[in-house]
Amino acid sequence: MLGVRGFDGRVPLRSRLGNAAARGLFRLATGRRISDTQTGLRGLPADRVAWAQGIPGDGFEYEQRMLLRLAPDRIASHEVPIRTVYLDRNTSSHFRPVRDSLRVLLPVLLFAASSIAAFVVDTVLLFLLTAWGAGLVPSIVAARVLSATVNFTVNRRVVFRARHGSVLAQATLYAVLALTLLASNIVWMSFLTAHGLALLPAKIATEGVLFLLSYGAQRALVFRTEDRGPDASGTHSSSMPAAERPDRGRMGARAGMDAITTADPKAKP
Repeated sequence: MLGVRGFDGRVPLRSRLGNAAARGLFRLATGRRISDTQTGLRGLPADRVAWAQGIPGDGFEYEQRMLLRLAPDRIASHEVPIRTVYLDRNTSSHFRPVRDSLRVLLPVLLFAASSIAAFVVDTVLLFLLTAWGAGLVPSIVAARVLSATVNFTVNRRVVFRARHGSVLAQATLYAVLALTLLASNIVWMSFLTAHGLALLPAKIATEGVLFLLSYGAQRALVFRTEDRGPDASGTHSSSMPAAERPDRGRMGARAGMDAITTADPKAKP
């Protein structure tokens, strides 16, 4: 349960911009829309306390990691509007807009590292196979298959932590996506170079766009995770309309479920 602020009225500019940047980066990295990623007012059902205690870190780092773990760990969330109150224009806040906001990009950075690792595997294996006398085309295919396997495994287990899904289904979607991106790469490279753009800028522009598309597609389609609520039945989910959520999911204590509420005593941005 997240107590979220509306950021309307007299909100310090630093806080308004900082929260807007944090929300945007969080949505880019996770695909989830959370209106107040910096809130310290959070309610935990009793059966989620052990999960929360297993998250490392403290302060803003811990708060960001908790939100980042929601989707991979299939934990649902629900927002409850609260009043926005700032004391002394929030001068006591320890929030660092750039550094703390960039923490939410960890999944994107891990994805980039996974892609670089796959590229290294692909390149090294290609050179080794050709050096050992293998034909160029078989070497390219073998290197690409192995590097794609490495990339798929790392993304599944480390980047998106989607170990609950079917490996076969995920691998099939991953292969279809890889072939689609390869075809798209050829089309865009041909188009850009045919219209006068040099090879290197065309390569950089194409790979940059396809990198973001690949990340978004793998997050939303290949390694998609479903939220589950506080109970095993999964009836409470952040994807359900508010009017359809049971009262137990809306207010755990109201249904007799113990809750722990944590709040930062300092005003948050």
